[in-house]
Amino acid sequence: MNRLTTRRSGTALLAIACLTGMAACSSTSSSTTSGTATSSPGAVKSGGTLTYALDEDLAGFNVLQANDAEFVLQEILDQVWPSVYIPQPNVGLALDTNVVTSATVTSESPQTVVYNINPKATWSDGTPISAQDFIYNWQAQSGNPAYKDVGGKAFLPASTAGYSSVKSVTSSNNGKTATVVFSTPFGDWKSMFAPMIPAHIASKVGFNTGFQNFGPSVQVSGGPYMIQSYTQGEDLVEVPNPHYWGVAPKLSKEVFRFILDDTQIPPPCRTARSTWPTRSRPPSPSKTGSAASRTPPPP
Repeated sequence: MNRLTTRRSGTALLAIACLTGMAACSSTSSSTTSGTATSSPGAVKSGGTLTYALDEDLAGFNVLQANDAEFVLQEILDQVWPSVYIPQPNVGLALDTNVVTSATVTSESPQTVVYNINPKATWSDGTPISAQDFIYNWQAQSGNPAYKDVGGKAFLPASTAGYSSVKSVTSSNNGKTATVVFSTPFGDWKSMFAPMIPAHIASKVGFNTGFQNFGPSVQVSGGPYMIQSYTQGEDLVEVPNPHYWGVAPKLSKEVFRFILDDTQIPPPCRTARSTWPTRSRPPSPSKTGSAASRTPPPP
């Protein structure tokens, strides 16, 4: 499953294309090829750096929290925090078997979904991804005042969609099976647990405020990449997660560069900017918005 290629926005890729075109124009020699790109991992060489343009800096590092839930952060965390289902270019959803080997509706009344977690799934600090991650992610986004963040404060989720319809999440099979029982049916259940915050970290540092600043808690990954560095107003760098159990990513580095005003745009791109196709960024999810709204439409 190629998490990177299924979740990219057109505007930022246009910025990359412009930068690529500049490099080509300044080269002492050039060649032109044509053909159809392939998504086969074997056809892609390993190594290299992708520089990806984002048009605003980050408010924080927890995309599930109301104040941090920005589209730019979602782009950054897509390949860092695990998701049960991954949006595809055809607008469908595909099960990420690196995270769970199966997700099965075992009952319609009450609606019950059983997630069998991949035995190899592990956070980058060595902690297994387990049913506790499902339990914590449900409680933090349920909107139920019975569940509290550190210090006894109410959780501030970006959305409660789906999670507020859940009656219980239980663990079995030594923590590698999570069973979700709904109090009321929720048809869009595949949009849930996408992404998942590391429960063992959030339960200690806090869901609301523990991910506001760059530090060790932010660097814990359950995906193919992990955050290496962050410089406010400049860039964020991701590198392959050496503890990732799935297929190793091809890129050696991803650089998310924050383009905050026109002076940061290279002159050729700045001149041509008015001719670029435009598409508006999806709105940030609200507390009552659909969980699926956190996923941008395919380019």
